[in-house]
Amino acid sequence: MSKFLPFEEALVVARSLKLASMREWYMWCKEGMRPTYLPSNPRQAYKDAGWQGWVHWLGTSNQGKPTVPFLPFAEALVVARSLNLASSTEWSVWCKEGMRPAYLPASPNQTYKESGWQGWVHWLGSSGITKPSKFAPFGQALAFAQSLGLASQKEWKVWCKEGRRPANVPSDPCKTYKGAGWQGWVHWLGSSDLKPPSIGITKASKFGPFDQALAFARSLGLASKAEWKLWCKRGMRPVTVPSGPDQTYKDGGWQGWVHWLGSSDIKKPSKPAQFLPFAQALAVMQSLGLGSQKEWHAWCKAGKRPATVPSNPHTFYKDAGWQGYGHWLGTGNTRNTTPFLPFAEALDVARSLNLASKMEWSVWCKEGMRPAYLPSTPNQTYKDGGWQGWGHWLGTGNIKRGTQQFLDFYEALLVARALRLTSSTEWRAWCKSGARPANVPANPEQVYVHDGWMGYTHWLCHANLDPPAAPAAAQPPRKRAAPTGTCSTVDRSQGKRRRR
Repeated sequence: MSKFLPFEEALVVARSLKLASMREWYMWCKEGMRPTYLPSNPRQAYKDAGWQGWVHWLGTSNQGKPTVPFLPFAEALVVARSLNLASSTEWSVWCKEGMRPAYLPASPNQTYKESGWQGWVHWLGSSGITKPSKFAPFGQALAFAQSLGLASQKEWKVWCKEGRRPANVPSDPCKTYKGAGWQGWVHWLGSSDLKPPSIGITKASKFGPFDQALAFARSLGLASKAEWKLWCKRGMRPVTVPSGPDQTYKDGGWQGWVHWLGSSDIKKPSKPAQFLPFAQALAVMQSLGLGSQKEWHAWCKAGKRPATVPSNPHTFYKDAGWQGYGHWLGTGNTRNTTPFLPFAEALDVARSLNLASKMEWSVWCKEGMRPAYLPSTPNQTYKDGGWQGWGHWLGTGNIKRGTQQFLDFYEALLVARALRLTSSTEWRAWCKSGARPANVPANPEQVYVHDGWMGYTHWLCHANLDPPAAPAAAQPPRKRAAPTGTCSTVDRSQGKRRRR
């Protein structure tokens, strides 16, 4: 709590932002505009210090009620039914699209629970969750289907997939009209058989003559087969013009796509020659106010990109001024042009941060605190210029085996004992303080495991460093020296004889 403002002061700041909801608050926080003295989660930070909810925090209203009262149930019912929605799911989607007026509740089942609510079917004015009346009566649909001149169920399915089917004609009429007049595909399509007779009828018989179709195709101004296919999928093709003219008129005049479309080549002139110079394209892009590479791609996919600006500027302008998407969009996140420090200087800076691991280093870099002269990936930048591992870089001592030469065990032992530390805890604290020389390992139990290591008590003991004490006066032994490796004992029988 101490790092944040007191609740009353923070409340004034929060209300001054004029945000309308909890969602807008979190979006504002994610934009990086929140000062450090203001918590991103005020509900938790001020849980026991005055928190009364988001409405109170943002100052959107006094009691948490909507500023615009909802309509009475009867009036709201009329509005809801006028939308022609078929289910509660469609209602929810419509609300989320931001089209709902403030006087209409998003949850009418809760708002009007005690004042007239009778369910979603009643609310939306539908006789069921789905509308059975969205399709035309069988007689009308039958007349339409027979007017298409299709010969089989397969042709019907293909025609439906081309996107030309009206919304009031079902794609699966056998199910829709099962008990309302359906008599099979022959009757539905008006053909005498599911397959057209093979005598006297060609594939192109239902389409116009080749010359007429050719004139129509050339009038569209399309430049390639791909554009023709795209145009067909948009549902603009008349039924007398085939979507696959190369097959329909294969033996009736077809001479290729260039001839069909009246273009001199299947491909359009190469786009690179049409693109603006980098400086001009840069000015155009920075004027759009896009905030990220993601927004750039979304903008391109929305079809707003002019033909004079490439969709892949990083490739097209690679050697003509490209400096990254930050520079391209004018956000300021430009490619780093500041040279990195030499390894030795960068090492001093890195160790001064007192970070304990590679993970902490990564977090620190992502927080935006890293200066431009310091690389975020020093292991790559200084790979051949002094890099010895993350322990060496951060000064923690966790240096990769084989990249650092440590002192001989007994030399390191003298250094460790000279510190007069009393425990492994004090040793590790000393290592983290940055005072440890590079030739003494922070983890001696691993480095010297086969070279004399006997534990931290032996490692830190400093008794042998004191000047040797003066020898005591010699006294006659009172007991016989025990053999090496056994405890000494007293010969009771000799003691008795001496006392006599």
